[in-house]
Amino acid sequence: MNTSKQCNGEAISSAFDSQNVGENLSHNLKLIRKQKGFTQEEFSSQLSISRPAYASYEEQRALPSLAVVIIISNLTGIDINTLLEDKLGEEVHND
Repeated sequence: MNTSKQCNGEAISSAFDSQNVGENLSHNLKLIRKQKGFTQEEFSSQLSISRPAYASYEEQRALPSLAVVIIISNLTGIDINTLLEDKLGEEVHND
């Protein structure tokens, strides 16, 4: 979904696509959790959210709030933009 907004009389293009964000975040959460050897229950506990809520993020049924994304970023040491915009590879080992 590309949108165009006006700012100071100039058109600004926004390439935010919630589908891609959901796919990237789902992929990244699953990869990070598995690399750390956590179950969904263990990882969701570290995030102070329920396991069903966490599972909905991995399964792309919901997007987490900004507060949860910030907690994930702080816990993993991975930049928020990277979590949302890129699919991480197997090289992620932020212990």
